[in-house]
Amino acid sequence: MKVFANLIPLVFLFMSFSCEPDPAEELVICPVLPPEASCTENIPCLEFFNTIQVQLRNPEGEAVSLDSFQSKNLISGVVYTMEQWPETATNTAGLYPLLSDSELKTISSNGTPVEFTGFKDGAEVVKRIFIIGHDCCHIMLISGEPEIILTTY
Repeated sequence: MKVFANLIPLVFLFMSFSCEPDPAEELVICPVLPPEASCTENIPCLEFFNTIQVQLRNPEGEAVSLDSFQSKNLISGVVYTMEQWPETATNTAGLYPLLSDSELKTISSNGTPVEFTGFKDGAEVVKRIFIIGHDCCHIMLISGEPEIILTTY
C-alpha cells in the first residue's frame, strides 16, 4: 500500500505535462523532445530531397499566384522566406513550398506547428497552420490540408 502512496505524486507530476490548447490558434501545443532527441547520426536515409508544398486554387480550380509568402515555425519563431526558394518567385502553378528537408533540424520529429502566410497586392490572402514532423531523414506533413481553395484574393 505504501508503494502506491509513493506513486501518487508522480502521477500528478506527469499530469502537469499534459497538452494544453492555445486558445488564440485552437492548436494543441504539447511539450516535445528537442528536434534531434530521438535521431542518431547513423540512420540510413533514401537520397531524395523532400519538400512539402501548398497548392492554392480558386473555386474554379485555377492556380492562384501570390506576390510573396512565408512559413513560420510557431514554436521557435523562425521565419522561412521566399529567398530560400528563388524558383518560386514567378510561380504561376499555385504551388508554394511550406517546408523542405533543409529545415528538418529546426522542427521536432513529433510535430511542430508551421504557419503558411501568402500575400497578393499587399494584402494577406491566406494563412494556414500545418503540423510538420520528420522521421529523422525527411520532413512529413502530420496534419493540415495542403490544397487550399481561396474565395477572395
